[in-house]
Amino acid sequence: MPTAYASGKSQLADLNSVSASDARKKRETDSSLQPQLSRKYRQGDDEDDVGSGEPESDRGSDGLANSVDLYSSHSSSISTTNPTTESNMVDKPVDLDEQNVFRVSVTIKEPYREEFKRREGEKFQKFAENLTKSVEDILNKHLRRDHHVTFVKMENAPDPFESHVHLDIHTMSSETDVREILENHLNTYYSLGKFTVNPNTFTLRAVLECQAGEIACDVSRCILQTQKCDFKSDCEDGSDEAGCKYPGKKLC
Repeated sequence: MPTAYASGKSQLADLNSVSASDARKKRETDSSLQPQLSRKYRQGDDEDDVGSGEPESDRGSDGLANSVDLYSSHSSSISTTNPTTESNMVDKPVDLDEQNVFRVSVTIKEPYREEFKRREGEKFQKFAENLTKSVEDILNKHLRRDHHVTFVKMENAPDPFESHVHLDIHTMSSETDVREILENHLNTYYSLGKFTVNPNTFTLRAVLECQAGEIACDVSRCILQTQKCDFKSDCEDGSDEAGCKYPGKKLC
């Protein structure tokens, strides 16, 4: 019995010794691993480990995800696209030397008078001014460009209470715009200023474009600029003497 007890006690001591040895080794192992693990987790943003956030291949040198850099790069590529310049948004200044000229003809409820043959006469001048101003006012309500209307001539109509009038419109606007504005006005109001108009007689056509130093004559031909307002009608439609002032002189 004493012998068996002693043997069992010896075995228990050996087991305790092994357990103590294992525990000491485990502590030594844990102690040696702890700095590595601590360092590894502290450097998680620099290595491909759990807790690093994103793979190293997706991160920049500053520790930020490269997706931000890609967005910045994308934004940069957008900003380099040619921007809309001011010249694309703002109309260029109008060159008044490049005006269009349109001949307007229409019949008005106004009898032709012999005194209108004298273009320098007061009655003719007043009549022409009233008619041209009414056309300018209509255009200025709808178009922002500069316009100038000149009276060309007045003719007899089959109806003794009517007359045919012809005017030239100098404008930067297109023929389509001018035609549409005048047609809409005449079809709505049947008038030009104080004059009643038959809208069915309205016509508009472009005047022949002439070279420098020339003016349009009879719509389809050109004459020298020096023939304008020279007290002599060189054009059958009288356009070369339209809007001229003849102080104390008579038109031939």
